[in-house]
Amino acid sequence: MQTINMIELFSESGITEPSINISIEFDIFWDKYDLKIGKLICQNVWNGVVKTRPRNSSIPRIYLNNEIRERIISHLEYYIPYTTKGGAFPARKHPYTYLNNACWEDEVPVKRISGRRDKIDGNRGKYE
Repeated sequence: MQTINMIELFSESGITEPSINISIEFDIFWDKYDLKIGKLICQNVWNGVVKTRPRNSSIPRIYLNNEIRERIISHLEYYIPYTTKGGAFPARKHPYTYLNNACWEDEVPVKRISGRRDKIDGNRGKYE
């Protein structure tokens, strides 16, 4: 699996300034994510009103741009079906946590019938 250097990814993306044109509206993210907590702050991050606030200091604070918004929506296609809102494993992250910590770059845990847990790479949609 390819390791992504988050600092390089974000510095190359040129996302130190907010994006004026938003190609994917916040409501699309909100409806797909389907965990309705913290809408206003999530909307502000999505729309570039505020930068992300990651817990890990190695991930820089950024404004989301259209490329990242597209990656997020693509990742949700794999992430949402394999997470739960009711506290069972694997639990869906708070939407603000998902946005702040660049979770669209995370592998998606998948439960198989055998009881063995595998991972799926949400950006490529392939099992590993």
